[in-house]
Amino acid sequence: MLFPLCATARSRHIPIFTFGLILANAVVYWHQRNLPPWDHLAFVFQYHVVPAHLMANPLRELPTLLTSMFLHGSFSHLLGNMWFLWIFGDDVEGKLGRFRFLMFYFVAGVAAGLTEVLTSPTSHRGCIGASGAISGVLGAYMYWFPGATITSLLFLGPIIKRIEIPAVVFLGIWIAMQLAAVWSGGGGNVAWYAHVGGFVAGLLLAMLVPRPK
Repeated sequence: MLFPLCATARSRHIPIFTFGLILANAVVYWHQRNLPPWDHLAFVFQYHVVPAHLMANPLRELPTLLTSMFLHGSFSHLLGNMWFLWIFGDDVEGKLGRFRFLMFYFVAGVAAGLTEVLTSPTSHRGCIGASGAISGVLGAYMYWFPGATITSLLFLGPIIKRIEIPAVVFLGIWIAMQLAAVWSGGGGNVAWYAHVGGFVAGLLLAMLVPRPK
């Protein structure tokens, strides 16, 4: 397992919208956790995306593709997503510019959500989290900054080693893990198809913009 610590391709641009998205996700999670138990469940049920519900009533349920991006099931879920957004989002925002980055983030997130819905159209399992949109950020990062060095922790059982690897290798391993999970039938509460759909959407969107110098 690899866990990123930092990346060398640091943008000179102040990533206002990356900060803003992290803050928005944190505020929504704080609001969730401070609701009484039943109100908390009602809040999540109202704003998460359910494939079967979206397929049955797309006009009413379409906004949940956006609102579900700001919900998280646990603090570790939130922290993991926001850490990846912090590591990789600033450079992608610097490449795209602030408002285009925000549009890119939401388009990738919607594409990720639709991928999960279309691959499990009868599922009544709710989907939440920013990981689909962040997967899009990873896809764009791999295309634009393949040679950036990602300083990471490598976990090999009880052994933890600090290593430096190119972004194309780190992110190649990451997407290979998502595809392996999809191939094996997924499992757990992770929306693996959303990760793959978001990554592919981000990669394709990145191809529309010239490479940075």
